[in-house]
Formats: sequence, structure tokens, C-alpha cells
Amino acid sequence: MILSLGQRLVTQPVERLQGEYVYGEVSWQLLDQLSKRLPMWSIQTMTDLGCGYSKVVWYFSLIHQVKSYGIEYHSYYIRISRWLQSLFQIPNCTIQEGDFLKDQLPESSCYFMAGTCFSESTIQKLLSRLIQIAPMAYICSVTVPLKHPQVTLVDEVTGYTSWGKDSVYIYQLKGCES
Repeated sequence: MILSLGQRLVTQPVERLQGEYVYGEVSWQLLDQLSKRLPMWSIQTMTDLGCGYSKVVWYFSLIHQVKSYGIEYHSYYIRISRWLQSLFQIPNCTIQEGDFLKDQLPESSCYFMAGTCFSESTIQKLLSRLIQIAPMAYICSVTVPLKHPQVTLVDEVTGYTSWGKDSVYIYQLKGCES
């Protein structure tokens, strides 16, 4: 039911600012594949940076009972996410409106981002922040391989998204790989 409501709600247009804020969804199957490649026993918290309607947040909260956070800049997505969370009483997650480049980020074991939504400059600034606040965390990037001297690719998962078949790249800081 959440999936079908979410798909119907994706009709609201979102303005593009400086090449960012393009909305898309990863499939439930791709999230399942991703969670099989992550060491879920060590993932205590996860944060979706640019969470949109919070599908990834809800997946980790409901399926894996992981404390999950979603940070979203666009207030429309926040209103819908909070309404759905309240309607379906989705536990163990927090959806917040904010700018992940400026606001305080929760310290998490895993960060998720759709690289298709952000400029290269935004991704590099975000990576620098994550390296400082969560040096042992996994960083998952949809579509866009990360280019930073301090991160290393540990795995890749391929599956379906709303725009077709794509990859999620799983990274850790160099020297912290499992």
C-alpha cells in the first residue's frame, strides 16, 4: 500500500535548482540486494541524504529494524513523508527538513544518496563532511561512482530504479574496509 501511494504522489513537479533536485526511486528489489551486500549486523543507524518520500528510510526501519534518518531539502517531500509515516505508524525513523551540507547530520553506520540528484560539487562537499563525522560508515551512492582519495569501493549492486537498470556503489574509507 505504501508503494502504490508513493507512486501516485510522485506527480508533483519539483523545480530544478543549479542542476539538482531530480526525483527518482530505487526498487524494493534493489534495496533487498543492497542490504544483502552490507554487513547488516554492523549497521545500527542509516541516513538517507536527500530522502525524497523516504522509501529507503522506511525500508531499513521496517525490514531491518535499523534506526533510520531521512534528510530532505524540499518541504513538499517532507510533508508527504511525515503524513505517510503518521498514517502507517512507521516506527524507528526520523524525517527532517534540512540542508545536509549545512545542518548537523546524524552519525550513522551507513549513508545513502542518489548521486543522480546532486552536482559533482555537492557530492564532493558531502563526502568531505561524511569523512569527518563518520569515518567508519558505509557510503552508498546510486548511479554515480564516488571520486575521493579517501574512499574505496567495496562492492557494487545492480538493479532497477525508476529510470531503468542502474548500480549502487558501496564505499568505505580507505583502511576501514571489511
